[in-house]
Amino acid sequence: MFWRTVPRRYPPRAVQVSVCAAWAPPWRWAALLLAAAVLAATLWGLGWGDATMQQLRQERDALRERVTQLEQSLHTVQAAADAARTLQATQRAAQEQWLAVHRAIEAENHRLREDLAFFERLIPASGAPGLSIRGLQAQKLASGEWSWQVLVMQSAKNPSPTRVQLALTFSGRAHGKPWSAGLASGLVPLEVVQYVRRQGVFRPPANAVLQQVTARVYLDGVVRAERTIPL
Repeated sequence: MFWRTVPRRYPPRAVQVSVCAAWAPPWRWAALLLAAAVLAATLWGLGWGDATMQQLRQERDALRERVTQLEQSLHTVQAAADAARTLQATQRAAQEQWLAVHRAIEAENHRLREDLAFFERLIPASGAPGLSIRGLQAQKLASGEWSWQVLVMQSAKNPSPTRVQLALTFSGRAHGKPWSAGLASGLVPLEVVQYVRRQGVFRPPANAVLQQVTARVYLDGVVRAERTIPL
């Protein structure tokens, strides 16, 4: 009796089956790698990454310190180079200044030697007061011109300034005939106290052959001193 009622109490039902697609093997490996990466990130965050970051920070700080030291060394070397260039420029300027002074001293020494030679050729004074031409010389230059020098003296005790005029006459021959000419400027004004020296350059004609030069000193239009030398 019981077994007859079982089908009514428990009627047969259809079996429900759900079908799920199985993962392909590559996706499984990808999932495993993703899980491993998550695990590594978790472990790194728990402490392993801190040590690495600390080491990187230390290396960064060491590099910064090294860069600072190199910059300081570069500044020191640059300052030394600038100082060396400044010292070299100063030495060069001092050397050029010394050379200029040396040339000036040589020129002054040469002039003094010429003055000494000029005075050594002076004619001894006769002792009579008055104006006299104590030195006269002329020298031919490479350019064909003639340089001349004249020394006029006033022999007197405590003489007062005397205004005179100097005339130079160069004479010789040109085209086979006698020739003479004076300075292009004419008479040269002088003011004599004890002595006065004048010098200049005379340019003769190209065909002239100079034989002598004569110097005359005029006071109020009157010749007070005269001297002639051969050339």
